[in-house]
Amino acid sequence: MDPIIEKYIVAGQPLPASQVRKLLHYPHPLTIVLLDIRLLEEEIELRGREYITMPCLSGREQMKMATFTSEKRKKEWLGGRIAAKHAAATLFKQSPGEQDTVVPFPALEVIADENGRPSLTVKDIRIHADIPDISISHSAAMAAAMAAGKGLCGIDIQKVTPRLSKVQERFCRPAEKRLLQASFPWQPEKERAELAKLWAAKEALRKAANIKTLPGFLELELVAIEETFVQGEAASWIYVFRWTRKSAPENYEYMVFVTLVKDYALALTARGATMC
Repeated sequence: MDPIIEKYIVAGQPLPASQVRKLLHYPHPLTIVLLDIRLLEEEIELRGREYITMPCLSGREQMKMATFTSEKRKKEWLGGRIAAKHAAATLFKQSPGEQDTVVPFPALEVIADENGRPSLTVKDIRIHADIPDISISHSAAMAAAMAAGKGLCGIDIQKVTPRLSKVQERFCRPAEKRLLQASFPWQPEKERAELAKLWAAKEALRKAANIKTLPGFLELELVAIEETFVQGEAASWIYVFRWTRKSAPENYEYMVFVTLVKDYALALTARGATMC
Protein backbone atom coordinates (compact mmCIF):
# COMPACT_ATOMS: atom_id res chain seq x y z
CA MET A 1 0.00 0.00 0.00
CA ASP A 2 1.19 3.52 -0.75
CA PRO A 3 2.45 5.00 2.56
CA ILE A 4 0.47 8.16 1.82
CA ILE A 5 -2.76 6.16 1.71
CA GLU A 6 -1.87 3.85 4.58
CA LYS A 7 -2.18 6.70 7.08
CA TYR A 8 -5.92 7.04 6.58
CA ILE A 9 -7.03 3.41 6.35
CA VAL A 10 -8.65 2.13 9.55
CA ALA A 11 -6.60 -0.80 10.81
CA GLY A 12 -8.55 -4.02 11.12
CA GLN A 13 -11.86 -4.75 9.45
CA PRO A 14 -15.15 -5.72 11.16
CA LEU A 15 -14.75 -9.29 9.88
CA PRO A 16 -12.39 -10.92 7.42
CA ALA A 17 -13.75 -10.50 3.89
CA SER A 18 -13.65 -14.28 3.41
CA GLN A 19 -16.04 -14.69 6.36
CA VAL A 20 -18.40 -12.00 5.06
CA ARG A 21 -18.51 -13.80 1.70
CA LYS A 22 -19.60 -17.02 3.40
CA LEU A 23 -22.27 -15.28 5.45
CA LEU A 24 -23.71 -13.63 2.31
CA HIS A 25 -23.36 -16.84 0.26
CA TYR A 26 -21.37 -14.78 -2.23
CA PRO A 27 -18.91 -17.02 -4.14
CA HIS A 28 -16.55 -14.38 -5.55
CA PRO A 29 -13.75 -12.28 -4.01
CA LEU A 30 -14.62 -9.03 -2.26
CA THR A 31 -12.71 -6.40 -0.29
CA ILE A 32 -13.83 -3.92 2.35
CA VAL A 33 -12.03 -0.68 3.28
CA LEU A 34 -12.74 1.86 6.04
CA LEU A 35 -11.07 5.28 5.96
CA ASP A 36 -10.78 7.95 8.66
CA ILE A 37 -11.71 11.28 7.06
CA ARG A 38 -10.34 13.22 10.04
CA LEU A 39 -6.83 11.90 9.39
CA LEU A 40 -7.21 12.78 5.72
CA GLU A 41 -8.27 16.29 6.70
CA GLU A 42 -5.24 16.70 8.97
CA GLU A 43 -2.92 15.67 6.14
CA ILE A 44 -4.54 18.15 3.76
CA GLU A 45 -4.14 20.96 6.28
CA LEU A 46 -0.50 20.01 6.86
CA ARG A 47 0.65 19.40 3.29
CA GLY A 48 -1.98 20.89 0.99
CA ARG A 49 -4.68 19.20 -1.06
CA GLU A 50 -2.50 18.49 -4.11
CA TYR A 51 -0.25 16.27 -1.99
CA ILE A 52 -3.24 13.91 -1.76
CA THR A 53 -5.10 14.48 -5.01
CA MET A 54 -2.18 14.23 -7.47
CA PRO A 55 -1.20 10.63 -6.59
CA CYS A 56 -4.81 9.53 -6.02
CA LEU A 57 -7.12 11.08 -8.62
CA SER A 58 -7.29 11.09 -12.40
CA GLY A 59 -7.42 14.44 -14.19
CA ARG A 60 -11.15 14.02 -14.74
CA GLU A 61 -11.72 13.30 -11.07
CA GLN A 62 -9.69 16.35 -10.04
CA MET A 63 -11.90 18.51 -12.25
CA LYS A 64 -15.02 16.95 -10.72
CA MET A 65 -13.83 17.64 -7.17
CA ALA A 66 -13.10 21.25 -8.11
CA THR A 67 -16.82 21.76 -8.86
CA PHE A 68 -17.76 21.23 -5.20
CA THR A 69 -18.08 24.46 -3.24
CA SER A 70 -18.21 22.86 0.21
CA GLU A 71 -14.91 21.86 1.80
CA LYS A 72 -16.76 19.18 3.78
CA ARG A 73 -18.14 17.70 0.56
CA LYS A 74 -14.69 17.70 -1.05
CA LYS A 75 -13.14 15.76 1.84
CA GLU A 76 -15.98 13.23 1.99
CA TRP A 77 -15.87 12.70 -1.77
CA LEU A 78 -12.08 12.37 -1.78
CA GLY A 79 -12.11 9.94 1.15
CA GLY A 80 -14.69 7.76 -0.58
CA ARG A 81 -12.69 7.67 -3.82
CA ILE A 82 -9.47 6.74 -2.03
CA ALA A 83 -11.24 3.95 -0.13
CA ALA A 84 -12.83 2.61 -3.33
CA LYS A 85 -9.56 2.63 -5.24
CA HIS A 86 -7.77 0.87 -2.42
CA ALA A 87 -10.51 -1.77 -2.33
CA ALA A 88 -10.29 -2.30 -6.10
CA ALA A 89 -6.48 -2.37 -6.18
CA THR A 90 -6.47 -4.95 -3.38
CA LEU A 91 -8.97 -7.09 -5.29
CA PHE A 92 -6.82 -6.94 -8.43
CA LYS A 93 -3.83 -8.24 -6.47
CA GLN A 94 -5.91 -11.23 -5.36
CA SER A 95 -6.71 -12.15 -8.98
CA PRO A 96 -4.76 -14.97 -10.67
CA GLY A 97 -1.77 -13.60 -12.55
CA GLU A 98 -2.15 -10.09 -11.14
CA GLN A 99 -0.24 -10.42 -7.85
CA ASP A 100 2.73 -8.41 -9.16
CA THR A 101 0.63 -5.81 -10.95
CA VAL A 102 1.00 -2.29 -9.54
CA VAL A 103 -2.11 -0.26 -10.25
CA PRO A 104 -1.55 3.50 -9.82
CA PHE A 105 -4.59 5.16 -8.32
CA PRO A 106 -4.92 7.80 -11.11
CA ALA A 107 -5.41 4.88 -13.54
CA LEU A 108 -8.51 3.84 -11.57
CA GLU A 109 -11.29 6.29 -12.40
CA VAL A 110 -14.52 6.34 -10.41
CA ILE A 111 -17.50 7.95 -12.13
CA ALA A 112 -21.07 8.10 -10.77
CA ASP A 113 -24.26 7.53 -12.80
CA GLU A 114 -27.52 9.50 -12.59
CA ASN A 115 -28.45 7.72 -9.34
CA GLY A 116 -25.05 8.53 -7.83
CA ARG A 117 -23.96 4.90 -8.13
CA PRO A 118 -20.19 4.72 -8.77
CA SER A 119 -18.51 2.54 -11.37
CA LEU A 120 -14.84 1.85 -11.99
CA THR A 121 -12.82 2.11 -15.20
CA VAL A 122 -9.12 1.36 -15.70
CA LYS A 123 -7.08 3.72 -17.88
CA ASP A 124 -3.58 3.53 -19.36
CA ILE A 125 -2.72 0.16 -17.83
CA ARG A 126 -3.51 -3.41 -18.83
CA ILE A 127 -5.44 -5.49 -16.32
CA HIS A 128 -6.39 -9.07 -17.19
CA ALA A 129 -8.75 -9.45 -14.24
CA ASP A 130 -12.41 -8.46 -14.48
CA ILE A 131 -13.23 -4.89 -13.44
CA PRO A 132 -14.98 -5.18 -10.05
CA ASP A 133 -18.22 -3.57 -9.04
CA ILE A 134 -17.69 -0.94 -6.34
CA SER A 135 -19.77 0.86 -3.73
CA ILE A 136 -18.94 3.91 -1.59
CA SER A 137 -20.39 5.47 1.56
CA HIS A 138 -19.43 8.15 4.06
CA SER A 139 -20.86 9.50 7.29
CA ALA A 140 -19.37 12.06 9.67
CA ALA A 141 -15.67 11.15 10.04
CA MET A 142 -15.74 7.78 8.26
CA ALA A 143 -15.73 6.63 4.65
CA ALA A 144 -16.34 3.05 3.56
CA ALA A 145 -15.96 1.26 0.25
CA MET A 146 -16.08 -2.24 -1.12
CA ALA A 147 -15.20 -4.00 -4.35
CA ALA A 148 -16.82 -7.23 -5.56
CA GLY A 149 -15.37 -9.48 -8.23
CA LYS A 150 -18.69 -10.36 -9.92
CA GLY A 151 -22.24 -9.07 -9.91
CA LEU A 152 -23.23 -6.12 -7.76
CA CYS A 153 -22.46 -4.83 -4.29
CA GLY A 154 -23.61 -2.15 -1.88
CA ILE A 155 -22.09 -0.69 1.29
CA ASP A 156 -23.31 1.92 3.74
CA ILE A 157 -21.89 3.42 6.91
CA GLN A 158 -24.04 5.51 9.24
CA LYS A 159 -23.05 7.33 12.39
CA VAL A 160 -25.41 6.65 15.28
CA THR A 161 -27.21 9.94 15.92
CA PRO A 162 -30.49 11.11 17.51
CA ARG A 163 -31.81 12.17 14.10
CA LEU A 164 -32.68 8.62 13.07
CA SER A 165 -35.11 8.26 15.98
CA LYS A 166 -36.90 11.41 14.84
CA VAL A 167 -37.41 10.21 11.25
CA GLN A 168 -37.79 6.48 11.86
CA GLU A 169 -41.28 6.34 10.33
CA ARG A 170 -39.67 7.09 6.94
CA PHE A 171 -37.66 3.87 6.87
CA CYS A 172 -38.84 1.57 9.70
CA ARG A 173 -42.19 -0.19 9.60
CA PRO A 174 -43.93 -0.99 12.91
CA ALA A 175 -43.42 -4.71 12.25
CA GLU A 176 -39.70 -4.12 11.66
CA LYS A 177 -39.37 -2.26 14.93
CA ARG A 178 -41.07 -5.11 16.75
CA LEU A 179 -38.60 -7.52 15.15
CA LEU A 180 -35.68 -5.35 16.27
CA GLN A 181 -37.08 -5.16 19.80
CA ALA A 182 -37.50 -8.93 19.91
CA SER A 183 -33.99 -9.56 18.54
CA PHE A 184 -31.98 -7.24 20.78
CA PRO A 185 -32.16 -6.26 24.47
CA TRP A 186 -34.22 -3.12 23.97
CA GLN A 187 -33.26 -0.04 25.91
CA PRO A 188 -34.22 3.53 24.97
CA GLU A 189 -30.59 4.65 24.85
CA LYS A 190 -29.76 1.83 22.41
CA GLU A 191 -32.64 2.50 20.03
CA ARG A 192 -30.47 4.82 17.93
CA ALA A 193 -27.94 2.10 17.21
CA GLU A 194 -30.60 -0.40 16.14
CA LEU A 195 -32.24 2.17 13.85
CA ALA A 196 -28.84 3.09 12.39
CA LYS A 197 -28.20 -0.58 11.59
CA LEU A 198 -31.57 -0.86 9.84
CA TRP A 199 -31.01 2.37 7.87
CA ALA A 200 -27.54 1.28 6.75
CA ALA A 201 -28.80 -2.17 5.74
CA LYS A 202 -31.55 -0.73 3.56
CA GLU A 203 -29.18 1.80 2.02
CA ALA A 204 -26.71 -0.97 1.15
CA LEU A 205 -29.49 -2.93 -0.57
CA ARG A 206 -30.66 0.11 -2.53
CA LYS A 207 -27.11 0.72 -3.75
CA ALA A 208 -26.86 -2.87 -4.96
CA ALA A 209 -30.13 -2.61 -6.89
CA ASN A 210 -28.59 -0.77 -9.88
CA ILE A 211 -31.95 0.02 -11.48
CA LYS A 212 -33.30 3.32 -12.77
CA THR A 213 -35.90 3.69 -10.02
CA LEU A 214 -34.42 2.58 -6.71
CA PRO A 215 -36.63 0.77 -4.19
CA GLY A 216 -38.01 2.92 -1.41
CA PHE A 217 -36.98 2.33 2.19
CA LEU A 218 -40.42 1.05 3.12
CA GLU A 219 -40.51 -1.30 0.11
CA LEU A 220 -37.60 -3.22 1.64
CA GLU A 221 -39.02 -5.25 4.53
CA LEU A 222 -36.81 -6.75 7.23
CA VAL A 223 -38.13 -10.26 7.88
CA ALA A 224 -35.38 -11.98 9.87
CA ILE A 225 -32.20 -11.30 11.84
CA GLU A 226 -29.51 -13.95 12.19
CA GLU A 227 -26.71 -13.31 14.67
CA THR A 228 -23.24 -14.39 13.59
CA PHE A 229 -20.26 -15.04 15.80
CA VAL A 230 -16.58 -15.26 15.03
CA GLN A 231 -14.10 -15.74 17.86
CA GLY A 232 -12.43 -12.44 18.75
CA GLU A 233 -14.44 -10.35 16.29
CA ALA A 234 -17.12 -7.71 16.84
CA ALA A 235 -20.75 -8.83 17.01
CA SER A 236 -22.39 -8.97 13.61
CA TRP A 237 -25.65 -10.03 12.04
CA ILE A 238 -27.25 -11.04 8.77
CA TYR A 239 -30.38 -9.02 8.08
CA VAL A 240 -32.80 -10.74 5.70
CA PHE A 241 -35.08 -8.57 3.58
CA ARG A 242 -37.91 -9.01 1.11
CA TRP A 243 -38.68 -6.44 -1.54
CA THR A 244 -42.44 -5.98 -1.31
CA ARG A 245 -42.86 -4.45 -4.76
CA LYS A 246 -45.22 -6.52 -6.94
CA SER A 247 -42.67 -6.83 -9.76
CA ALA A 248 -40.07 -8.37 -7.43
CA PRO A 249 -39.66 -12.17 -7.40
CA GLU A 250 -41.97 -13.79 -4.87
CA ASN A 251 -40.30 -15.09 -1.71
CA TYR A 252 -36.87 -13.93 -2.85
CA GLU A 253 -34.75 -12.91 0.11
CA TYR A 254 -31.86 -10.45 0.12
CA MET A 255 -29.14 -10.74 2.76
CA VAL A 256 -27.12 -7.88 4.26
CA PHE A 257 -24.14 -8.18 6.61
CA VAL A 258 -24.47 -5.69 9.50
CA THR A 259 -22.10 -4.74 12.32
CA LEU A 260 -21.15 -1.84 14.58
CA VAL A 261 -17.76 -0.13 14.27
CA LYS A 262 -17.39 2.12 17.31
CA ASP A 263 -20.35 4.51 17.03
CA TYR A 264 -21.09 3.69 13.37
CA ALA A 265 -23.39 1.11 11.80
CA LEU A 266 -21.81 -0.64 8.83
CA ALA A 267 -23.80 -2.72 6.33
CA LEU A 268 -22.83 -4.41 3.09
CA THR A 269 -24.20 -6.85 0.56
CA ALA A 270 -23.09 -8.56 -2.63
CA ARG A 271 -24.85 -10.75 -5.13
CA GLY A 272 -24.32 -12.24 -8.54
CA ALA A 273 -27.26 -10.44 -10.14
CA THR A 274 -29.23 -7.23 -9.71
CA MET A 275 -32.47 -6.92 -7.79
CA CYS A 276 -35.27 -7.46 -10.30
